[in-house]
Amino acid sequence: MGFLNKIKKHWVALAVAFLAALAVGFPELYFVYEAGTEYKGAPLMGTDAEEHYLASMREASDGRYILSNVYSTPKNIPFLYPEGGEALAGFLSRITGLGVVRFNMAMKFVSPFVLFLLLYYLSLALGGKRSTAILAASFVILGSNLAARPKEILSVFVFGPDYHTGFNNYFRPINPEISSMLFFGYLALFYKLIKNPKVMTAAFLGVILGASFYFYLFTWTFLLVFTGLFLVFAIVAKNYNLAKGTLLTLATALLLSVPYWFEVFRAISSPVYSEAALRFGMVSGRGFFISGSLILVAVISGFLFLRYLFGWGRDIGKEASIFGALFGFSILIVYNQQVITGQSIQSPHYHFMSTILMLLFFAVFAAWHYIGKVKFFRNDFPKAALVALALVFLFLNNFKWQTASYLHVRQTAYQRQEYMSVMKWLDKNAPERSIIFGNVELSSLVPVFTPLDIYPSGFAQYYLLPGDVFKRYAFLKAWFSGVKAEEAESKFLGELRNKLSYEVYGIQYRKNMPDEKAINLAREYEEFRKRDLREILSTDYYKPTYFIFDQKFNELALPESEIKNVMEKVANIDKRFLIYKIKQ
Repeated sequence: MGFLNKIKKHWVALAVAFLAALAVGFPELYFVYEAGTEYKGAPLMGTDAEEHYLASMREASDGRYILSNVYSTPKNIPFLYPEGGEALAGFLSRITGLGVVRFNMAMKFVSPFVLFLLLYYLSLALGGKRSTAILAASFVILGSNLAARPKEILSVFVFGPDYHTGFNNYFRPINPEISSMLFFGYLALFYKLIKNPKVMTAAFLGVILGASFYFYLFTWTFLLVFTGLFLVFAIVAKNYNLAKGTLLTLATALLLSVPYWFEVFRAISSPVYSEAALRFGMVSGRGFFISGSLILVAVISGFLFLRYLFGWGRDIGKEASIFGALFGFSILIVYNQQVITGQSIQSPHYHFMSTILMLLFFAVFAAWHYIGKVKFFRNDFPKAALVALALVFLFLNNFKWQTASYLHVRQTAYQRQEYMSVMKWLDKNAPERSIIFGNVELSSLVPVFTPLDIYPSGFAQYYLLPGDVFKRYAFLKAWFSGVKAEEAESKFLGELRNKLSYEVYGIQYRKNMPDEKAINLAREYEEFRKRDLREILSTDYYKPTYFIFDQKFNELALPESEIKNVMEKVANIDKRFLIYKIKQ
């Protein structure tokens, strides 16, 4: 079948994919339109860690592709986790000439479109009809919130204030925008291998799986388990062609992953690995995790496996049954990988980035398949009407989902525009690789819009850096803002508690550190305040070049006499941002 004939045959799917992409990406462009002259170049950045993704992309766009420390020096430390997706996006933003910000905007439309078509292809490969494939793909792209939070089904047609749950998953850059392409693409191609084991298909799968090691932990771990289960299945079932193909896939992937494991060894050998891992959210323990959702997965997977084993029903192929069964068993394993590894690695990421999406996909696929057997829906018109109603429901759901999220982050996005005058000043006046000290919100923008480094803070906690630097950052901020030694304990236990918890411990305590930790920090701060400020800064490895104080929040409350021997004021931007340069 020629290309044009394929377009004609699947034009409805292409049209729905295009509309779905617009529906997912529209908040980004709407913000630029709504802001009008107030828009100064800072995009919406409404998803989790988006500033971090953009900073990493900017680093790669500037030609530095080993992203083991985006925010500061040194640049050659082992990576705590790979950033292949960010490096690829940064490279593409450079060669396309779009720049990091515009490329990120474009991907919010491109990614949902591509992912929709991958899911559509997978559904067709599993034996679904075009209507089934369109619905299954649409539910994943536009309705994954309904699987995660079923109560939202009831609110779709109720207009009024909505609870903010975060933007559509595919509005978030890199993970899952890019990692999901690897994930869904791998599954679609793997099913092709099951149906027709070929050496080239197996080798290409190995390349995808091998590449995923450098993109996203929650992608490669799941796919590795899934592929390993299929190898065991193929051997037991004496399907030796599939076994050889799967073995080739695994061998190719593991060969390509050798540099990754070398970096892992370097990382865990670092003296600061343990504290960095805690900041990143890793928890030691071998406890078995079970929940109602996992029990349901186990039941469904068991049923599909028995369906394959005993040949129940001929309407869905045996390959589709075993594919779904082993996918479900993979979920049970990755959710409990800590039983083997002894390290819990934020398992909910599997839930939101892969498993719940594919479970939704399989559920819609199966439901629509059996609905089609009902006599009333065997006619084209009732079936088409039901598909149309389902699509209207999903687009309305996505609109409410995105709108509620937009309204939640809108004010913050406008506030970021106020920082852009500072970014322009730094880009023009600060020498390359200057180190900037500022609040977390401002500092997170510096690596996105300038080639400069920042004093380690915010998302820098997710790199292999010593914990003392984050304490020093928090203590310096408190000092500059006028927190006295004698009031440290009351403030650290009170108004500064959540902020300090994040600044020092990352996500270890989810912004709610224990009283004991807050009191210990207060004691350390009291000793810190006894030292000479000039001596502290002159001996600091991360010696700041410029300090930026946002006086809207009174970030510099010290009298000039206390800092005149340490730094000098070089700019006052918008009568709000004071910029000081450290004295040599």
